[in-house]
Amino acid sequence: MVEITKLRTNYKLRYNYLGKLSSFIKELPKDQFQVKMDPIMQEDGSIKEDWYRLVSDNSIGKIIDFIKDNNIPFKFTNLTPEEINTLKNEHLARKTKTSEILKLKTEEINVDNEDFSFLKIQPHKYQKQAVVFFDKCNGNAILGDSPGVGKTMSAMAYGTKNKYKTLVICPASLKLNWRNEVLKFTNEKAYVYKWKPGRKSDKINYSKEESLFHIINYEAIETYAKFNIHHKCSRCGWEEVNLKRKIRECPKCGTCNSIKSKQREVNFVEDKNNIGLNPKDYDLLVVDECFPYETIVKTEQGDLKIGDIVEQNLNVKVLSYNIKADTIEYKEIDRSIEKNNSKNLLKIKLEDGSELLCTPNHKIYIKELGYIRADEIKKGNILFYMPDESFELLQL
Repeated sequence: MVEITKLRTNYKLRYNYLGKLSSFIKELPKDQFQVKMDPIMQEDGSIKEDWYRLVSDNSIGKIIDFIKDNNIPFKFTNLTPEEINTLKNEHLARKTKTSEILKLKTEEINVDNEDFSFLKIQPHKYQKQAVVFFDKCNGNAILGDSPGVGKTMSAMAYGTKNKYKTLVICPASLKLNWRNEVLKFTNEKAYVYKWKPGRKSDKINYSKEESLFHIINYEAIETYAKFNIHHKCSRCGWEEVNLKRKIRECPKCGTCNSIKSKQREVNFVEDKNNIGLNPKDYDLLVVDECFPYETIVKTEQGDLKIGDIVEQNLNVKVLSYNIKADTIEYKEIDRSIEKNNSKNLLKIKLEDGSELLCTPNHKIYIKELGYIRADEIKKGNILFYMPDESFELLQL
């Protein structure tokens, strides 16, 4: 029998040895559970070590799902009938949502009756499927389409459809491209952080208030968002939370290399660049970046290649930032999409003999020209290339 006791901010689980339940709890992110012990005095005066698991509010639903799926007896010790009913409804909702998402792995998403008249230009079928996929996953998703097939349209359509206040984080060189795409495909406006049109330009940087899409680059975010780090000395127990990445010597006992440090929550420090950004104002976060197979992703099982995660369908949780809760947490991957585009691909050959394979509309950065479509590149153009950690300028 598993006894579940609700505490102020988390839950306490007590049970006799249950190997499969203990193994399941150990697979949770380390910041979501702790194993603790209460000393209990027996009738004969001896002390018994009573072990229990302390789990976070975020993980209790998953644990209850596991307990019910494995027919393990359990009871709540201090929950009201209303609280138990809430947990029950949340359990059923998760089961239904999980079932719907799993179907997407084997069944094609039907978009025949989906209305996209809110856009100026109709998206392709696979882009409509991506929007429906986002809806099914409540926006917690990774879209793994190949470069150049139109991931920007899918993200814009999802935000526009639901009227979500959207923050787009992208490389600085792509900020204006995002702005132009928003104005071209949707009826919404876009605000670009720290950008002013030239005097002779007819472009308008709309205000934050009237724009559904706000666009900012990575460098600006990095100067504004810092991690709070929790430091604790394994020898004397001293602990402190601050912005320092590492503390070599304990300020209390003077021991070197005894401090264990780990990231806690995000701390938004002084806005030196006058960005005026508050992540809690947004309903949707879009991170625009290309992730090749070898890209390292931080998971609760360590650093893994994103290609291995997708191809091997690894059951891992990815380190993510929760805007609403203002915390760093591990999130499950609801579904990944891998598309193999073998038709209408261009092969670009560089002077060192290496080749680049991409779609015709994939944009590539060319020296003195900026980003241009692959099918507009000419012989003699120069692009930036970094093979084996060494930076080079190579000619086509």
